[in-house]
Amino acid sequence: METGIGGMSIVQELMTGYDAVLLLDAHQSGGPPGTLRLLQPVLPDLSGLDAHALRDYFADTHYSTPIRALALVERLGHLPQRVALIGCEPAEHEELGIGLSASVASAVDKACGMAHEWVDKQMHESVAEVQDLVSESERNRQLYLIVGNHQVSPCNHEVFQNFKLWVATTLALSSIEIYRAPGVTIRHWDERGAAMFPHLLGHCDCGTYLPFDDVEPGPMLASAPRLLKELEKVNLHSEAMAPEHRDLLDALMHMAQQCVERNLALEIR
Repeated sequence: METGIGGMSIVQELMTGYDAVLLLDAHQSGGPPGTLRLLQPVLPDLSGLDAHALRDYFADTHYSTPIRALALVERLGHLPQRVALIGCEPAEHEELGIGLSASVASAVDKACGMAHEWVDKQMHESVAEVQDLVSESERNRQLYLIVGNHQVSPCNHEVFQNFKLWVATTLALSSIEIYRAPGVTIRHWDERGAAMFPHLLGHCDCGTYLPFDDVEPGPMLASAPRLLKELEKVNLHSEAMAPEHRDLLDALMHMAQQCVERNLALEIR
């Protein structure tokens, strides 16, 4: 999102819920113009301020710098776990003008590369964080995709669960709740996951996909054509996936296509 000087729009956007936020802004630190730095913002400690002092600190929205905006989001309980800033040394910070100076413009491509690298790192760390959200039985149980007499087994249920968790947290930006009992791990993502990918994430782990469009996702039944459309959306982000997740996605898309073309049910076991 582009905020200009409207820091309050950062607050409004982050209130919708994010796992990470990366800011790109001018940052004066005394280096040559165009110098880029990846920084961890340090937010002010406001714990000693009373209600009147806090009101005065946040009252002037025209002075809502990124740090003040993040401080407000933190006070409201919506600050993402991961926050970073790519700061660029400006050539001029006293005079108003339109456009970028030559030294800053020459740093844009490098800044984009730094941003992509940071985002990729966060996405891979998100995958690592969900590795312990599967049960031991899922690590030892093979996944089977069956259409008629055609059967493939691309991975075990651990990879299948981590793939769905990656889709839920990274693409749908869902929060995850975990319920554990002896030998059982139940994962539940918020409504954003099921709303964005209802036939992939709103369906049970094992069940039947029918080759019809008018099947609403339920505990045991869902629609294979609509699953295929959801998998095609996921496939747009395949470069950011772990290799085993790409292999699973290919198998799921192939078998869902077989289900539709052969007018047979897809069984996932």
